[in-house]
Amino acid sequence: MEAIMEKMASFEEMFLQLKNKQDEYESGNANSKNNDAASPAFAVITGSPELKEMRKMLNGLEISLKDLTALVKRTDDRLDDLEQYGRRNCLIVHGSRRVPGDRNSFLHYVLNILNKLHLPYPVTPADIDIAHVLPTKKDRVPIIIKFVRRGQRNDAHGQKRNLKGTGMSMTESLTSRRLQIVERRPKLLLDSGTPGPQMEPSLRDPQ
Repeated sequence: MEAIMEKMASFEEMFLQLKNKQDEYESGNANSKNNDAASPAFAVITGSPELKEMRKMLNGLEISLKDLTALVKRTDDRLDDLEQYGRRNCLIVHGSRRVPGDRNSFLHYVLNILNKLHLPYPVTPADIDIAHVLPTKKDRVPIIIKFVRRGQRNDAHGQKRNLKGTGMSMTESLTSRRLQIVERRPKLLLDSGTPGPQMEPSLRDPQ
């Protein structure tokens, strides 16, 4: 989708350059007419069928470009919604320095973090669909956790304040697009305490 958007932007730039050249051409001819009212050549050129047809084609291209741009934007929105929907049961824990390499030890490590949230019930291996470390260049590695049930994910996110003092924090798992939006808008910081569902498909990049 990013490649398509880049090509669209390139096409739009070419279109604008062509339109600007047409405007400059007509403006130059208009000045020529004002300087030499006796010249009949200008009237013939500006009123020629060829120029009218070019203007018609440019207007048609402009409308098509706007329609295509809107279609690509809607498609991009839908794809982003689908990706975010796939993350609906996920949370990310930040702040781990040493993560066990053994699978069973790693799962025990994750459960130990989750049970520090002091939920009204213990989190067990059956509650975790999958958990793994995310790539990072920092010394503290993030861990993404996918819960089996959405309700339990929301319960965990709602109690993330209980990680205070542990050196760890918890955020929602957002698409790269939504994460960029949040980073540009401080009022939507993930540690605001707002429940997870707020960050779902309703989040849009401001126009």
